[in-house]
Amino acid sequence: MDDSLKLSTRYVDTALTIAVAGDLDFATAQQLLGCLDSVLAQLARQRSNGNGVGTVERLDIDTSGITFIDAYGLGVLVTLRNRARGHRLPLRLTAVPPAVHRLLTITGTRDQFLSGSENGRDARPRSLS
Repeated sequence: MDDSLKLSTRYVDTALTIAVAGDLDFATAQQLLGCLDSVLAQLARQRSNGNGVGTVERLDIDTSGITFIDAYGLGVLVTLRNRARGHRLPLRLTAVPPAVHRLLTITGTRDQFLSGSENGRDARPRSLS
Protein backbone atom coordinates (compact mmCIF):
# COMPACT_ATOMS: atom_id res chain seq x y z
CA MET A 1 0.00 0.00 0.00
CA ASP A 2 1.12 3.53 -0.81
CA ASP A 3 1.75 5.80 2.17
CA SER A 4 0.50 8.93 0.44
CA LEU A 5 -2.90 10.25 -0.35
CA LYS A 6 -3.52 12.75 -3.13
CA LEU A 7 -5.96 15.46 -2.12
CA SER A 8 -7.35 18.39 -4.05
CA THR A 9 -10.09 20.89 -3.33
CA ARG A 10 -12.44 22.76 -5.62
CA TYR A 11 -15.58 24.82 -5.33
CA VAL A 12 -18.60 23.92 -7.45
CA ASP A 13 -21.61 26.17 -6.96
CA THR A 14 -22.25 26.09 -3.20
CA ALA A 15 -20.31 22.90 -2.51
CA LEU A 16 -16.69 22.49 -1.57
CA THR A 17 -15.31 19.23 -2.92
CA ILE A 18 -12.29 17.39 -1.56
CA ALA A 19 -11.13 14.80 -4.08
CA VAL A 20 -9.35 11.83 -2.51
CA ALA A 21 -7.05 9.50 -4.45
CA GLY A 22 -5.04 6.56 -3.13
CA ASP A 23 -5.31 4.30 -0.10
CA LEU A 24 -7.42 5.53 2.82
CA ASP A 25 -6.12 3.70 5.87
CA PHE A 26 -4.16 4.20 9.09
CA ALA A 27 -1.05 5.40 7.26
CA THR A 28 -2.86 8.16 5.32
CA ALA A 29 -5.76 9.16 7.56
CA GLN A 30 -4.05 12.18 9.10
CA GLN A 31 -3.55 13.74 5.66
CA LEU A 32 -7.29 13.78 5.00
CA LEU A 33 -8.16 14.90 8.51
CA GLY A 34 -5.59 17.71 8.30
CA CYS A 35 -6.99 18.86 4.96
CA LEU A 36 -10.52 18.96 6.34
CA ASP A 37 -9.40 20.82 9.48
CA SER A 38 -7.68 23.45 7.30
CA VAL A 39 -10.75 23.83 5.10
CA LEU A 40 -13.10 24.15 8.09
CA ALA A 41 -10.82 26.70 9.78
CA GLN A 42 -10.72 28.78 6.62
CA LEU A 43 -14.51 28.66 6.27
CA ALA A 44 -14.94 29.62 9.93
CA ARG A 45 -12.63 32.63 9.43
CA GLN A 46 -14.59 33.70 6.36
CA ARG A 47 -17.86 33.42 8.24
CA SER A 48 -16.57 35.37 11.25
CA ASN A 49 -15.33 38.14 8.92
CA GLY A 50 -18.68 38.25 7.18
CA ASN A 51 -17.13 36.90 3.98
CA GLY A 52 -18.47 33.73 2.51
CA VAL A 53 -21.53 33.39 4.72
CA GLY A 54 -23.78 31.01 2.87
CA THR A 55 -21.34 30.49 0.01
CA VAL A 56 -20.44 26.95 1.05
CA GLU A 57 -23.52 24.96 1.93
CA ARG A 58 -22.19 21.42 1.60
CA LEU A 59 -18.96 19.48 1.73
CA ASP A 60 -18.51 16.74 -0.87
CA ILE A 61 -15.86 14.06 -0.67
CA ASP A 62 -15.10 12.74 -4.17
CA THR A 63 -14.12 9.15 -3.48
CA SER A 64 -13.62 8.09 -7.11
CA GLY A 65 -9.84 7.88 -6.66
CA ILE A 66 -9.85 5.73 -3.53
CA THR A 67 -8.02 2.53 -4.39
CA PHE A 68 -8.21 0.91 -0.95
CA ILE A 69 -10.18 1.56 2.21
CA ASP A 70 -10.23 -0.36 5.48
CA ALA A 71 -12.13 0.01 8.75
CA TYR A 72 -9.77 2.78 9.86
CA GLY A 73 -10.49 4.66 6.63
CA LEU A 74 -14.21 4.28 7.25
CA GLY A 75 -13.69 5.69 10.74
CA VAL A 76 -12.00 8.70 9.15
CA LEU A 77 -15.03 9.28 6.92
CA VAL A 78 -17.30 9.18 9.98
CA THR A 79 -14.98 11.65 11.75
CA LEU A 80 -15.08 13.94 8.71
CA ARG A 81 -18.86 13.86 8.72
CA ASN A 82 -18.99 14.68 12.43
CA ARG A 83 -16.52 17.55 12.13
CA ALA A 84 -18.39 19.00 9.16
CA ARG A 85 -21.66 18.71 11.11
CA GLY A 86 -20.05 20.70 13.91
CA HIS A 87 -19.67 23.50 11.37
CA ARG A 88 -23.24 23.03 10.13
CA LEU A 89 -22.11 21.59 6.82
CA PRO A 90 -23.70 18.43 5.50
CA LEU A 91 -21.18 16.00 4.07
CA ARG A 92 -21.80 13.55 1.27
CA LEU A 93 -19.66 11.11 -0.64
CA THR A 94 -19.69 11.40 -4.42
CA ALA A 95 -18.46 9.18 -7.27
CA VAL A 96 -18.39 6.24 -4.88
CA PRO A 97 -16.41 3.26 -6.23
CA PRO A 98 -17.83 -0.25 -5.67
CA ALA A 99 -15.36 -1.17 -2.89
CA VAL A 100 -16.29 1.92 -0.84
CA HIS A 101 -20.00 1.40 -1.49
CA ARG A 102 -19.69 -2.23 -0.39
CA LEU A 103 -17.91 -1.25 2.85
CA LEU A 104 -20.59 1.35 3.62
CA THR A 105 -23.33 -1.19 2.97
CA ILE A 106 -21.73 -4.00 4.99
CA THR A 107 -21.12 -1.74 7.98
CA GLY A 108 -24.56 -0.13 7.91
CA THR A 109 -23.14 3.36 7.37
CA ARG A 110 -24.36 3.80 3.79
CA ASP A 111 -27.37 5.90 4.76
CA GLN A 112 -25.18 8.28 6.76
CA PHE A 113 -23.38 9.29 3.58
CA LEU A 114 -25.70 8.42 0.68
CA SER A 115 -29.26 8.89 1.93
CA GLY A 116 -32.15 10.98 0.68
CA SER A 117 -31.43 13.56 -1.99
CA GLU A 118 -27.72 12.83 -1.62
CA ASN A 119 -28.25 9.35 -3.08
CA GLY A 120 -28.36 10.76 -6.60
CA ARG A 121 -26.61 9.67 -9.75
CA ASP A 122 -23.09 10.63 -8.68
CA ALA A 123 -23.40 8.85 -5.33
CA ARG A 124 -24.13 5.43 -6.82
CA PRO A 125 -21.30 2.97 -7.26
CA ARG A 126 -19.40 3.22 -10.53
CA SER A 127 -18.90 0.26 -12.76
CA LEU A 128 -15.38 -1.12 -12.95
CA SER A 129 -15.55 -1.37 -16.76
